[in-house]
Amino acid sequence: MGRKKQRPTWPEAKKLCRLNQLDIEMAKRLGFGPDALMHAVPSPKQRWKLPVKDWIHELHFKRFGNVLGEGSLDRSPAPPAEPPAEPMDNEYDLERWASEPLPDIDDDCDVPF
Repeated sequence: MGRKKQRPTWPEAKKLCRLNQLDIEMAKRLGFGPDALMHAVPSPKQRWKLPVKDWIHELHFKRFGNVLGEGSLDRSPAPPAEPPAEPMDNEYDLERWASEPLPDIDDDCDVPF
């Protein structure tokens, strides 16, 4: 009789996938086990695949709208957007555009059109 293969543990997955404790917490919230993460490690031929850490961050952001540990940074609020100085009138724009002179065109232009 053969021996039953042991399931991977979180410390093994943490080492193989280069995860920290917050990454493991996010993976658990997403419902992943250590074996699923270890199977998701991209091989050298799978350059299109994200590393497991980035993949977990992306999935967690899509499902929960944030990534654990990134919201704790002290960020100053963004300055309020300035309203436009004056509303643009289509007729004014058309008149201004029609009154502007056309740029000079060089016949010696090197760009082939």
